[in-house]
Amino acid sequence: MKDYFKRFVLSKKFDNTIGTVIILNCALIGVETYFTNSLLSQIQLICLIIFTIEISLRFIARESTVSFFKDGWNNFDLAIVIFALIPESIISDASVITTLRILRIFRILRLSRINSDLKLIINVMLKSLSTLLYNFFIFVIFIYLF
Repeated sequence: MKDYFKRFVLSKKFDNTIGTVIILNCALIGVETYFTNSLLSQIQLICLIIFTIEISLRFIARESTVSFFKDGWNNFDLAIVIFALIPESIISDASVITTLRILRIFRILRLSRINSDLKLIINVMLKSLSTLLYNFFIFVIFIYLF
């Protein structure tokens, strides 16, 4: 049974379907910036249900619990889904609600799971952050000397 879920989760059709839902969801997040209605909210809820099912299937298809949580992309997906599951009605601070809404746009980075070239670009950018920090320190030293 676990092998079936593993083949299903690793299939190209599954990746393409999730990619389509991610693109639709991100487009609707942009539309929601200007106006909302019940149809948009219902479609967003369906997308959230699909993302919840996706991460659940990935957890079921895992080699082990440790291997699931060692994968940074699984942790990223899980965090985005958990943040999206927090109902806005329980939060009274408007800035927290705005932050949670902004975090939803990071779902677009989940497309990197599907496209290996995009995944490579994101990994290189993350690894270059430490180099960027060193460049900042050198810049500060030059400014100090100047």
